[in-house]
Amino acid sequence: MDFLNGEIVGLAGEQGGAAPINRRIVELDTQASLAPRNGSAAGLIEALLEVVDKPGGVFIVEDESDLPAADDGVWTFAELQVLAQEHVGIEESNGEISLHTMWLGGEYENPNVLGVAWGNRHLAMFGERIDRACNGLLIGALTCSLAEATIWTHEVGHVIGLVDRGTPMVNDHKDPEHPAHDVSRESVMYWAYDGTDFTELIGALTGNSVIPWGAECERDLEAVRNGN
Repeated sequence: MDFLNGEIVGLAGEQGGAAPINRRIVELDTQASLAPRNGSAAGLIEALLEVVDKPGGVFIVEDESDLPAADDGVWTFAELQVLAQEHVGIEESNGEISLHTMWLGGEYENPNVLGVAWGNRHLAMFGERIDRACNGLLIGALTCSLAEATIWTHEVGHVIGLVDRGTPMVNDHKDPEHPAHDVSRESVMYWAYDGTDFTELIGALTGNSVIPWGAECERDLEAVRNGN
């Protein structure tokens, strides 16, 4: 499972406070020499702009580029929590909300998972592990970039409250065997699209965009935007 227990606010919380939230920032911290592949950041932004109402835009802001490596090359959840608290750096101001992505070497304690998300802000992407998965299937740079962007989008989906983790469902579309995931393979929130089944993820990619949110997730997010 790529979603780790924590309080989820989701999109429903974006309208609270003194001012409407009209700008979303994705803070990006990386280990030295690691970064998202060309095109994956654009893919995430494109996917977010389809479902969030942010007149001020959605931006990825590079912050730190020297995160430490895991001592033994394997990250535990406890280690990720500490790392995130030590390195989250962007202060939210009125009218904006930020997410925090850490781009890491090594792998998660479950090596089949290529990204994890927790709380209402933090996620980690295991860039070296994604590269190994792509190389293992001998896929091209474009396909690997789309796969990476899809995994990143999947993790952001957890942070904004999908599926039934803070953003209410209009219709029940939660996979009973994989909590916080969509039952439909046509949704980016399907359980395998965190990299757990990388072969299935690659097989689901078509065109030049990440796997879409899916009808039910889009319906949930639209209901929140409309205040329903």
